[in-house]
Amino acid sequence: MRQQRILKSVGLVVSFLLLASLITWPAFANGNFKTSFDAMVHLTRWESIYQALKSGQLPPLVNLIGFRQDGAAFTAMYPWLTSLIFILPRFLVGPLAALFIGFVVLNFLTMVNAYLLSRQLTNQLSLRLIGVLVYEFGAYHLLDLYSRVDIGESFAYAFYPLVLLGILRIWHRQGKGGLILGVGMALMLNSHLLTSVYATVIMIIVELVRLLMQRVNWFEIKQFLLAAGITILGSCYTLVNLIYFILQNQLSVPGKTITNVKISLGLIDTIRDQIPNQSSEFNLGLLMFAILVGLIVISIFYGGPWRKWIWTGFGIYVFTFLPVDHVPGLAQALYKMQFTGRLYGLVDLLIMAALVMFLQQLNWSIRKKWLLAGVVAVLMIVGGVRTSYLYHQKPLDDVNQFRIHSNRQYRQLVYNLSHSYNYTLESAGEIETGNQVVEQNATKEVIEVQRSQAGRQKLNLSIFKGVYYRVLVNGKSVKVPVGQNLTVNLKSVLNRITITTKAPWWNYLTLAITLITWLVLLIIIFY
Repeated sequence: MRQQRILKSVGLVVSFLLLASLITWPAFANGNFKTSFDAMVHLTRWESIYQALKSGQLPPLVNLIGFRQDGAAFTAMYPWLTSLIFILPRFLVGPLAALFIGFVVLNFLTMVNAYLLSRQLTNQLSLRLIGVLVYEFGAYHLLDLYSRVDIGESFAYAFYPLVLLGILRIWHRQGKGGLILGVGMALMLNSHLLTSVYATVIMIIVELVRLLMQRVNWFEIKQFLLAAGITILGSCYTLVNLIYFILQNQLSVPGKTITNVKISLGLIDTIRDQIPNQSSEFNLGLLMFAILVGLIVISIFYGGPWRKWIWTGFGIYVFTFLPVDHVPGLAQALYKMQFTGRLYGLVDLLIMAALVMFLQQLNWSIRKKWLLAGVVAVLMIVGGVRTSYLYHQKPLDDVNQFRIHSNRQYRQLVYNLSHSYNYTLESAGEIETGNQVVEQNATKEVIEVQRSQAGRQKLNLSIFKGVYYRVLVNGKSVKVPVGQNLTVNLKSVLNRITITTKAPWWNYLTLAITLITWLVLLIIIFY
């Protein structure tokens, strides 16, 4: 029996790795990688992290590489610990190969977590695999991975199933529910802050409803408190960085508007089964949409607990089309979401859970369910690979898209990435031009400025409060005001300004707490 379990586990791992490689292949099939502005943000901050780790240091809170060399605080504001699956391969291979490896591992993790959730919902292997395939090969997941290339949100998508698994085990009074929920939320927080926030808000709302319905007991409360403790300790490094930085600095953040999915555009792209570029065209994809509509229709005639899951998913899906930007109070409350279509990750999760639960209650023979699994496998895998391949074959049709053909081009794009001054100082004001960056790495930036006469000059570099800086002007150390752009006195010559920074000492402490927490969690889970 034990040998059979081991062989089954090995078979699943090998199958998931092969499928992860298969769905990653279309993005690199042309010998290049089609990427987006969001992707370049991630690649640029990863370059800073990689260089810092390579030199034996933790990455500074600010970025001196790329982002117009203005010292933006992307490393402080964007969690990066889970991104190590993309960063660590850089120590062995080039940037593009590391990117391929990272995508394979991320897709593998998504399937493993989807399988763990499906295992909670059914005892039949065929139905578990249906859940995995539907969740992994859905068009929105591929859109997130390869069109937006929003890696943080793709990580959150991978950890959604763990969060729901933990909640279900708590509700059913089963073991390790709080542990699993805490692990899922900690991983999510170490990946994508926004998804973590609205996942937390949704959990609070659901638990308040359960409280009003008198379904909450002390076991449930204690398990959620345990999960909260694990989440805090398991993401200590990320949380402290965020809180510390936000409390001391007023940052410019992404646009304070929210865009809904346009129903005509979203449905057209759904029927075409295409991956779009614009948030107003986000969609579930033809197969996922068909499953959603099919289950809604079936729910009229069939009962079962799965109905509340599919109707909740349908409700969220309909919400994404509503013009919430026209409702002042609601728009203000939700603007940090930026676009309602990003809720499709949650819709995918609910569709998958509802589908598995519905199939579990059908009185079908094992043979019929395996036949169904085969049909689903063919449709989802072929459909997903086709959709991704066609997207990557399309010519670039957006100014914020790039094709990376070589490691050299990768580095050029990373070092010269422009952006809209996100996560710089909000009060920086107008920035003078004329400075030239002649050297940049994870901890150092060198700027040359030619002046016709001596005077004080403001440069294109945010000097944040609470961050260590050492500034040299023509070889001499100078003190500079914080909470504004770098301002220095320059001579009427070619001036050379050197700025260095480093991670604060307490980053090493919070990272140690985080790593020790994960070591303990791994011991508890596996032993």
